[in-house]
Amino acid sequence: MLRDIFAEKRALRTGASGGIGSCIVRRLTASGALVGLVARRRSPLEELQKEIIRAGGTAIVAPADVTDRAALLGAIDTVRDAWGGIDIAVACAGTYVRGEVMDSDPSIHEDQWRTSYLGTLYLFQEVIPAMLERGWGRLGLVSSVIGFKGMPRESAYAAGKAAEAGMAGILRQELHGTDVFLSTVHPSRTDTPMIAALEVPLISRKISPDRVARALLKGMRRKKPYVIVPSIGPRMLWAVEMLSPRLADTIVRWFRLSGWITGEED
Repeated sequence: MLRDIFAEKRALRTGASGGIGSCIVRRLTASGALVGLVARRRSPLEELQKEIIRAGGTAIVAPADVTDRAALLGAIDTVRDAWGGIDIAVACAGTYVRGEVMDSDPSIHEDQWRTSYLGTLYLFQEVIPAMLERGWGRLGLVSSVIGFKGMPRESAYAAGKAAEAGMAGILRQELHGTDVFLSTVHPSRTDTPMIAALEVPLISRKISPDRVARALLKGMRRKKPYVIVPSIGPRMLWAVEMLSPRLADTIVRWFRLSGWITGEED
């Protein structure tokens, strides 16, 4: 049996406390990686750490808010000092808010930008130099299909995801010629606590967070620039958007792809 490329590698994961993040952590540790758990709240991280240790894995807890650069760098130092370096870094921290463009508070957009874009930037800028020195590294980013086809009432969330995905696409090109590679996963609606209140049509039903985790790690192993999950529906909508944005907008309205929350006005 071939040895997993993640075996005995030192990994760090932001947004690790639940949803997609915790699924990625479980799969990394199952592959033999040592994982540093980063998120705002200590308690869920410690529960996940106990689960990993019971399963025979290795994990350490380093709580931090990714929007606080000093705090995030401190968490990265905690993981780096414990293991002597970081070989794998995955950015998944995020929050979800809804609101129409004209009615939303600009501070909500600023928070999304700090979490999705700056949190990812802070992480990658800090860990990449040492990866380049060692000659190997794998980077992962959990973005969203919303980042390339925004939906009504999701402007703040879509803008943050589009920004981080755009930066990641450029960074991947700038790392060309090295063995430090960045893969991005663009999932559709995912069944996580973050969007538990959001109802969606059957045609756009929520997918499992573990499916997203599998897709990202597969992409990182195979050095795929990006992975879209599920592969068919979002790709078709993206293609329509490129050919006829007006038609794509109509499809979103027809099928109510933006979803709804009970009590929310149409």
